[in-house]
Amino acid sequence: MKRAATWLFYAVGALAMAYLALYAYVTLTGRTFVPGDPIHIFRKPGSPELGSIEPVPRTRQMAGHLPQSV
Repeated sequence: MKRAATWLFYAVGALAMAYLALYAYVTLTGRTFVPGDPIHIFRKPGSPELGSIEPVPRTRQMAGHLPQSV
């Protein structure tokens, strides 16, 4: 039981240190952190559209064969 309590103590301490590190990062970088803000993902202008790529049939994936276009 002592060993479990020791590991629990270490886990709580590590969680507290991670929280403080995140707080310091947000404070020092000057970024505003507001819960609920949308995540903006930017893509390269010339990158292919992900919906236009044909999926590889599962049997060919398992066999290790890839289409020539990849």
